[in-house]
Amino acid sequence: MDSLSDRDLYFLLRKTNVSPSMEELIRAFEILSKEEIGVLSQVKEASSLENVTYSIGDGMRSVNRLRALANAIEKGLA
Repeated sequence: MDSLSDRDLYFLLRKTNVSPSMEELIRAFEILSKEEIGVLSQVKEASSLENVTYSIGDGMRSVNRLRALANAIEKGLA
């Protein structure tokens, strides 16, 4: 897939052990697309937040950013 919406992911995960609510997914996508984090890029706007589509730009860069964020959170908890 080139892009994914909150709604798409909701339907993909709804019958799994990990089934977040639509509100949780919308919030997660909003956070991951913030400039400070920069993991997701908005591809297409929609009138409903659940239908906004996002993509991951550079996969390796995104992984490194998430790893750095996790490390910073972990250090803050110590």
